[in-house]
Amino acid sequence: MNIISKSLIVLLALGASVLPVMSPAGHAQQAQRGGQGTHLPLIVIRFKDPNIEYQKSLHAVILSALKAKPNVFFDVLTVIPQAPYESMRKKLEQAGAVRTQEIVTLMMEMGVKPQQMQIRSSFSAFVEAPEVQIFVR
Repeated sequence: MNIISKSLIVLLALGASVLPVMSPAGHAQQAQRGGQGTHLPLIVIRFKDPNIEYQKSLHAVILSALKAKPNVFFDVLTVIPQAPYESMRKKLEQAGAVRTQEIVTLMMEMGVKPQQMQIRSSFSAFVEAPEVQIFVR
């Protein structure tokens, strides 16, 4: 069994979920390897509930990655549900953008430099609400 499968943590909160995919030790090992060999995110923050508490989990994984490799590079991916109507798509896209900005601001407060991040977005039929996935390289 590998470090990722041993360390899988799933936190559910009021219909929303924050999924640190690895323990802090696993994050440190992945950051040292530069994120190579796996395409699993460090953390997935799902915004099914507008009051989700994700800050502590985000703080733990980001600081762990920075401690392991101060020049680590973060890919911040906003995933927006596909919607049948243009107005609904725009609303979901705007909600995702606001949440992503909150997360990026918190990451910068933790010491992540803007040049250490790439921010992207995509649409998916496999998500029910906007979510932010953070990967390391």
